[in-house]
Amino acid sequence: MSDSVVTIASAVVLFDRAVSREELLAGLTAFPSPQQQEPATHWASGGAGVSLDLPPGFPGTILVDTVPHRWPDDMGDPQTEPEIASAWKQGQFGPAVHPGSLTRASLQSWAWPAARDVPLQHRAFIRVRVHKTPTQNPRAVPQPGESLPWEAIALATQVCTALLPLPGALGYFNPNGETVRSHELVLDALEYAESADVPPLDLWANVRLFDLDDGWKLMDTVGNAQFLMGEHAVVLPDIEACIPPNDRYDLQEVDGFLRDITLFLLTQNIPIRDGDTVPGPGGVHWTAHARQQPLTDPPRHCLRFFPEDGTTPPDSLR
Repeated sequence: MSDSVVTIASAVVLFDRAVSREELLAGLTAFPSPQQQEPATHWASGGAGVSLDLPPGFPGTILVDTVPHRWPDDMGDPQTEPEIASAWKQGQFGPAVHPGSLTRASLQSWAWPAARDVPLQHRAFIRVRVHKTPTQNPRAVPQPGESLPWEAIALATQVCTALLPLPGALGYFNPNGETVRSHELVLDALEYAESADVPPLDLWANVRLFDLDDGWKLMDTVGNAQFLMGEHAVVLPDIEACIPPNDRYDLQEVDGFLRDITLFLLTQNIPIRDGDTVPGPGGVHWTAHARQQPLTDPPRHCLRFFPEDGTTPPDSLR
């Protein structure tokens, strides 16, 4: 991939068999004038596929390629798999992907119980990448008329949605946000997002649940690094909520709290800083603590919230 081109969004459809370029084209009839793309020298950088034009005002293109291999859930050994390792480094699998993303997504897909098995049965995948040719820093503030990164994610999702009805499709996978969904769940999420006039965050960034020390629980987001915030285009932090070991907090309410914080940061362009408090679950205020590392994989910046309810968290959570 040229140094002048950067991947700003990616998404995947997992298949139980290899998909030909002819089948790929059959799934893209709603997109005008696809241009055939020849495969790269190694599948990790690009399989046989097509390019699609982006909307006006967005310099770049959408690359859709069919890959007759399993998703490489590690970075590849530089000694034995240099092509895969190089593709990871170049962002060919996505702008915010970490090793183990598919495994974690399958283990933490509460909306789709079959996700523990179905996605891991795949034998091939179609990869959708949104490439931008930047006029300056690729993460710089969009110029007038340009689309925002989350709109690029929406385009990748739109292409995947068109491909999910193809024979052999097992499900949708956003490797940056570690989400997997069935075709039906993708349609449900898009329908709800349209009716509520919000982006379909549950398709783009996962919400997960973990048991921690001394009976505490952690609920967190993963994937907010795909989004930019504010006039300086700062990458959004992921959100962690540390939940005390009592019955005061409803997990669905905490889930909504994480989504609301993300949506606030994404749409209002007002940062939440270390020490800020916000109203939250359980009828109490929660205090934000900016952290350079999260409590769980993958590594990323986060805002860690604790409720102001008189409880004292273990030192390991602070």
